[in-house]
Amino acid sequence: MGEKRTQKEETINAIDFTKYLNEEYKKLFNEFPAEEIFPIENIQFACKNDNYKIIKFFNGELLVGTAFVTLLKKSKYLVINYIYIEKELRGKGYGHIVFNILKSKFTDYRGIIVEVEPSNTDDLKDITNRRLKYYKDLDFNILNCRYKILQTGTDIYQEMLLYMYNLNNPTNYIYTYNEITEILNEYYTNIFDTDYEKQYQLLKL
Repeated sequence: MGEKRTQKEETINAIDFTKYLNEEYKKLFNEFPAEEIFPIENIQFACKNDNYKIIKFFNGELLVGTAFVTLLKKSKYLVINYIYIEKELRGKGYGHIVFNILKSKFTDYRGIIVEVEPSNTDDLKDITNRRLKYYKDLDFNILNCRYKILQTGTDIYQEMLLYMYNLNNPTNYIYTYNEITEILNEYYTNIFDTDYEKQYQLLKL
């Protein structure tokens, strides 16, 4: 059985906005650095195969937040690519509410994955620390792996941290190198098709 929703969560509705990809994609550039955003043609490819969703969260007519997620239907994991709360509503607890609603929509999945860029520069430190605090407060656990992804529009590989929220796996479940590889292969195949292999580097644990 799923967790009981709070009274505040009961007022939030999650609506599928995937068909409005072109409009929603443009808004990502107001929230995230360009090098973090997948090319739109790759997201279109994932949407075409029903492996991608854009979900918007409303309190009545008030837009609260938006999530872009990749569905790994074979391995049963959800990857949060982008998630944000409207600027005027940040710091009011909506981040936790949106995540709890997202969890309730994918109760048959094994876990939820996020990627976080380490704070290697002062420019990124505040952003990274906010992201890490958000996911740690939600009980995400870091996976024990060394992982790099190809930044959009460059030939540079950026080191990333992988965090997992276990839904149906035990909280303390230890993922093997082979399990992580299978998850990442499915993830990047969903986005980049046969070009997936050059998109990431997973080093031995």
